[in-house]
Amino acid sequence: MTEKLFETGALDVWLTPVVMKKGRLATKLSVLVPGEKKNEAAAVIFKETSSIGLRFSPVERIEAERKVVKVKTVYGEVAVKLAYYEGKLVNASPEYEDCKVIAEKKKIALKEVYRQAMKKLEM
Repeated sequence: MTEKLFETGALDVWLTPVVMKKGRLATKLSVLVPGEKKNEAAAVIFKETSSIGLRFSPVERIEAERKVVKVKTVYGEVAVKLAYYEGKLVNASPEYEDCKVIAEKKKIALKEVYRQAMKKLEM
């Protein structure tokens, strides 16, 4: 279902465990979707879930500028996403899938590949 929501134009989809009235366990589905795609997302939710009603809340978003760079580690090349806010670097994150492939191929811990990619950024 999440793939179908992304296909409608959802920017993000997440599930949260919640406790409903009378102590019943449930899962809250949250979808961040542009307003013009709201009806398409609603159609997917009604078709794919047991939901019979939806709540909408407008939200504002601020996005950091993003740039992807490739770094060469001792294990191989890893894409690293850099985030800038007001022209300043505020975050760097190695791409999970790149790190996962290398870790599996080299039979090493994922966090070691991640650490090596971050180390290359400090140079």
